[in-house]
Amino acid sequence: MTGVQTCALPIFFEHLVLPKLLPLLQTQAPGLILHSRSAEGRLPKEQLEQGQFDVAIAGFFGDLPDGFYKRKLYEDHFVCIVREGHPRIGKSLTLDQYLAERHVLISPQGDLRGVIDVQLEKKKKKRQVIAGISNFLTPGGVIAASDCVLTVPSRLAEVYRQRLPIKVMELPLTAPPVVMLIAWHERTHRDPLHQWFRDKIVQCIES
Repeated sequence: MTGVQTCALPIFFEHLVLPKLLPLLQTQAPGLILHSRSAEGRLPKEQLEQGQFDVAIAGFFGDLPDGFYKRKLYEDHFVCIVREGHPRIGKSLTLDQYLAERHVLISPQGDLRGVIDVQLEKKKKKRQVIAGISNFLTPGGVIAASDCVLTVPSRLAEVYRQRLPIKVMELPLTAPPVVMLIAWHERTHRDPLHQWFRDKIVQCIES
């Protein structure tokens, strides 16, 4: 197999899948070039339609427009992270403690209100968000160097934990799951190379 497959991925997803996907491609399709590009938060609709991207992966696409397909990669849940040695938070976190702390929010789309804030509003409660950060990797370092709290999917928390002096604990409220999807346009739906490539991404996630 030869050609280029261009993927729009969240940066943290690159950490999860590329260490498995690249060796697999080198073995099974050495003529295939993988081009990974960042596309945080929104479905890159026009780029997929025009062929600039072949697939897009994220957990926040919402309903797809006509002409697009999707496949579930995995389901995740939210957790909280704080730095090791946090002066007020030990091994677990109550809702009162959660609300008393200052929060950093990952905000690819630029707003300062996330799914957690929606859930808190249902309880007539509010947290104090002091910063919104547009990418998925910077916030881990911010948390490791501050007394703030960050709420993230558990797989992203594990990426941070492997590299930074942080601790991970359960979120003290109920929140909907994060469903990671791979999406593509109908122009590539039946193409054998594209089908094969999408299957390999799924294989890397499931292995």
